[in-house]
Amino acid sequence: MRSRPSLVPWLAVAALCASACNLVFGIHGGEPAPSGNTGGAHPDGGSPDAAPDHEGGTGGTGGSGGAEAGAPCVADTATCVGAVLHACDATGHLAPPITCPVVAACDGAARACIDAAHFGRLSVGLGRACAIEDDRTVRCWGNNGGGLLMSDPHDILPTAHLIPGVAGVRQISVGANQQCALQDDGSMVCWGSNDSGELAIPPGGNQDPMTVAGIAGVVEVSAARRCTCARLADGTVTCWGAEDTGCLGVPTPKVVVRPPAKVPGVTGAVQLRAGAYSVPSCARQISGKVLCWSPEITPSAVPGVDDAVDVAVGFGVVFIRSATKGVLWSAPTPAHAWSTAVSYGISGTITAMGAGDTFIALRADGVVLYAHLDGGSPPPLPAPMTGQPAGTVAEIAVGSGLAYDQGLQCLRLGAVPLASGVLCWGDDAGGALGANAPHLFRHATSVPNVLGVTSLTTAQSSTHVVMADGSAAFWGTSYTFFDGVALSPHPLGFLGNANRTVVDDDSERAAYILQQSGVPTLIIQGTATPTARLLASGFTDFVDARPWNRFDVGLRANGTIVVYGSLADANTEGVFGDGTTTATAQQTVTVPGISTATAVASYGDDYSPSPAHLCAILGPSGALSCWGGNGIGEVGVGVPGPGVTVKTPTKVSIPGNEAIVSVAAGSSFTCAASATGKVYCWGLNDYGQLGSPGTSSSPVPLAVSGVTTAVGVSARAAYVCALLADKTVTCWGRNDRGQLGDGTLDDQDHPVAVTGLQNVVEVSASVDHTCARRGDGTVACWGSSYDGQVGTGVVGVYATPLAVQGL
Repeated sequence: MRSRPSLVPWLAVAALCASACNLVFGIHGGEPAPSGNTGGAHPDGGSPDAAPDHEGGTGGTGGSGGAEAGAPCVADTATCVGAVLHACDATGHLAPPITCPVVAACDGAARACIDAAHFGRLSVGLGRACAIEDDRTVRCWGNNGGGLLMSDPHDILPTAHLIPGVAGVRQISVGANQQCALQDDGSMVCWGSNDSGELAIPPGGNQDPMTVAGIAGVVEVSAARRCTCARLADGTVTCWGAEDTGCLGVPTPKVVVRPPAKVPGVTGAVQLRAGAYSVPSCARQISGKVLCWSPEITPSAVPGVDDAVDVAVGFGVVFIRSATKGVLWSAPTPAHAWSTAVSYGISGTITAMGAGDTFIALRADGVVLYAHLDGGSPPPLPAPMTGQPAGTVAEIAVGSGLAYDQGLQCLRLGAVPLASGVLCWGDDAGGALGANAPHLFRHATSVPNVLGVTSLTTAQSSTHVVMADGSAAFWGTSYTFFDGVALSPHPLGFLGNANRTVVDDDSERAAYILQQSGVPTLIIQGTATPTARLLASGFTDFVDARPWNRFDVGLRANGTIVVYGSLADANTEGVFGDGTTTATAQQTVTVPGISTATAVASYGDDYSPSPAHLCAILGPSGALSCWGGNGIGEVGVGVPGPGVTVKTPTKVSIPGNEAIVSVAAGSSFTCAASATGKVYCWGLNDYGQLGSPGTSSSPVPLAVSGVTTAVGVSARAAYVCALLADKTVTCWGRNDRGQLGDGTLDDQDHPVAVTGLQNVVEVSASVDHTCARRGDGTVACWGSSYDGQVGTGVVGVYATPLAVQGL
């Protein structure tokens, strides 16, 4: 959670003021360093976080106020008068006063000037993260619902945004819905949610960055869920916000909001970690002891600790790094006290650690350790992360997840610019992976462990592939195949190795698997059903099949189309194409008048009979015929209107009578690619899915502006993607989950290029995520991965094609 400080500033100061600085920074060997230090090389061979002579920031001699230098005083104590440090050395004599520079804070409890290098640059909260840039401004990304950036109307910020009015930042802390920054002049700026008085003003609404009034001498800030705390130069801690969170340290907490007040019994604090509810709050003292408190426990020392050098607070547990005993842990007891700290069982030297709903630590050899906390005792032991990125990890940061699931975690790599060296994973409900911000995430990469793909299809919450050897796999939420969520590719071994295509309907929990021989297999909730639905027709030569909630569509090798209706209302929109809008349950119909179909596209609402329509490309002319519900003009023929249906297949008039080579049916709209490379769309245009700016809807085909080399189209909900002749992809329409892949969450009424995607041979659009198959058999996905459907191994929102490799 903190960066490794350089020894260069100390060496420069030592050359200028050896005697004075030695008095000021003469903390006894083995005592804890000021908060934020992850250690360095120590000439005396002490603990990495024990504060040696070189500890502290740079300072100049002199200053005004206070007792005369050399006067008797209490040994090993210090006070701050503004920015002036008055320290008493080990012999009981006052050292010459030191004026802390503007980039440092006077920390009396730590007996040092603490500069910006001693704090980390990265902080993570609930689905959001912020980082301090090299120029010490702040950029944030992720969940914008609590006012991360008030000037931006989007709920999610997928890229790092500059926070205006926040500069000269020494430390940043991100809570669940509020952020606070400590500036060089010692002021504290907070912004975001103030529903519980987290910003130290009367509760209500979200606020732009504002200076917290009435709190002076702040040297560290720590934000938690519905409360905020500050560590002051005199070693005390002040907190404010919701009392029932427990962070205020008061007995019998109530559901009330409290203004800033000292946490009782906390003195000599040199490090602060605020928590809320099941996450305790703790302060590390200059004595090496650790005081912790929670809703049931007032501030009290953790037994068995007297040489702490670092502390982290997680779900139901406190982690303490001891100078002599390694990492320890403690948890609340039924007697409302803290259990005696015992070894966490980590081998090797830990240089930094953090906790939230997970525990993460950085080992001296560069290995990152990780464990998901479940609130039990003892906490699970951390294991090394595999496939960690190349380069030295300089900093770690841990946040909270929704419902204490898998919190967001971030790593900052050393020796690289901040914008290209931040990697995040975990709970990304607010887009906090910052997928567009780090350079390493800007270009399409393959879904892990997927090679040699020959077929690709996306469902509502899942993605399916068939490999070159005929085996199949999926990722995401698909109760058809798997009782739960597969965040990374999951082989479907029970399907064998003779598959050609897998098409799943997530809501219906049914899928058609077409074998290479053309024989279809129907899977319903994990069980093969050989004589149901389309298979009840007795045909075994299907080349395409699609299950919907109320009806299924199958294309046979002879060019005919079969529709199966599972419910009596399956034909309400005329999808049977037989001239009627009535049906009986479990009825199968071969659509009249179609015998040369080469492709079929369909859309059926997952929860009601409408909207629903079908289109078929007829060979060899490439004519397009559509039928079904035409409420918004999605069939492309006749006069649309509420309840209007086209009951039989009817030719769509494509401009210039161009032959159609690909067709896609979305929710109340249709798009088709012609042999000339153009794309035509018709129907509803509420999100720009027709690619025709200024149009609300159209009952006839309109050319999509700027597309001249399309070879295929794909659509399902309210957006479209087209595969171009140069093997790139362009998309348009709805983009609230990044499904267009252009790096934004803005809807687009004109085609935009999918960022960094090349050599594509197949694209598949779903409700809010998209996947593409490349010529080398790899797959890239983007958009919503709340159900794991992007296949990165984590949940989140990805505004550009990517995969978090190995995390």
